[in-house]
Amino acid sequence: MFLPDLKAGLSNVYRSLVEGGHFAAAVWALPAQDTLIATTMDTVMKETNVAPPPPGTPGPFSLSDENSLKNSFMMSGFKDLTIERMKVSFDFDSPDEFTTFTSETAGPLQKMLANQTEERKKEIFKAIVEAAKKYADNNTGQVRFKNEAILIVSKK
Repeated sequence: MFLPDLKAGLSNVYRSLVEGGHFAAAVWALPAQDTLIATTMDTVMKETNVAPPPPGTPGPFSLSDENSLKNSFMMSGFKDLTIERMKVSFDFDSPDEFTTFTSETAGPLQKMLANQTEERKKEIFKAIVEAAKKYADNNTGQVRFKNEAILIVSKK
């Protein structure tokens, strides 16, 4: 997802494998199927007036097209490809807990906020809390994000 040159990266992996060796990877599906990342990224882009990255830019959703992903593996020499989708849920006790988790673990988020003042960052984090409330249970306040990963296994 974050490789600046996917072809070179996959070619390096392929060369590193022994004959008959396997390589497995997981990437995120489209933003509509990945509410955790999309909620954060959409909110931050809105709050900072930043446009989405152009197609082809490395990022969490850059490999979400199964056909393109499969072709990239095949062009690097991989064979016997298997692609499956898997549902993944992330649960948090509250929108605040989710926002804390995101602020501490999301590298791309840190890059997007690098030029913001501390006060502005607090405002943006409040906006993320508000956006996360959409996924909160009305009774418990717990937040559940339903996501989908694309799993690919291939062979040299």
